[in-house]
Amino acid sequence: MQVFDKLKKQYNDTNFKNRYEAYHNKKYPEIYDVNGLPVHFSSTFKRIGLSLSGGADSSLLFYILCKLIEETNSECKILPTTMVRFFDTKPWLEKPAKDVYAWMKQRFPNIILEHDWGFIPPDLEVVKIKKLGLAHLNKNFPADLMFTDVLCTITYHNYLMKTKNLEYMYSGTTMNPPENFDNAPQFRDQSVLDADGIANVVNATSINPFTLVTKDWIMAQYENYNLHDLLTLTRSCEADTRVLGEMWLTVDDMQPPQCGQCFFCKERKWGIANMEKYLIAK
Repeated sequence: MQVFDKLKKQYNDTNFKNRYEAYHNKKYPEIYDVNGLPVHFSSTFKRIGLSLSGGADSSLLFYILCKLIEETNSECKILPTTMVRFFDTKPWLEKPAKDVYAWMKQRFPNIILEHDWGFIPPDLEVVKIKKLGLAHLNKNFPADLMFTDVLCTITYHNYLMKTKNLEYMYSGTTMNPPENFDNAPQFRDQSVLDADGIANVVNATSINPFTLVTKDWIMAQYENYNLHDLLTLTRSCEADTRVLGEMWLTVDDMQPPQCGQCFFCKERKWGIANMEKYLIAK
């Protein structure tokens, strides 16, 4: 847990807190220990948003936030929002998000608000932000590493914050494993994340507790919290019909098998294989 001790020290740095509050003109969130990981959350929150993909990371964060709300007797409500993506080549991606939402809504009925849905046109999934040629975007994003799907998502989240009176938008994106996996998202590399440090974790509008966490900690929490039923509902595979077959375009209410070869499948397998150090003795 030594790496988390370093994070706790950074997150609790008085100078950083003071600069945060002066710059953003809002109170710095409290920090709670979640099985060793420091997580920003305040019991005084009233409404927060959560980016819910239906993958293992966002689903775990969903559960952790609900548990924090319960344990602190907070009146906070969570608005889960899912972006419809690759509807023409991976229509099954909506199912895990719907299934996770239903499972969580049954477990925490008084905390979770109606499931919100956004949309990303497939053609914008594969365009690098830098290609847009907009100076302000090149300044605010690693524009040569990120695609416009990130821009669409963040812009929609900002819209939700204004229209739904959300205090923060939470995201469960993790850091890449310390392995040389092909096609790993470049903006998730530790070298990229270290450049901005804590600003990647908490800023004026978003909180990303897992930004500096790898998949081994994530998978360990499914064991620590005994969330095997929830984990089976999640999906990490990013393969489309070119790999899995076009028959899956016409199969309703089922998920195709996971390919086992894409980066996200390999990352999940790596997380399970390396999670032991984060398991809590029972």
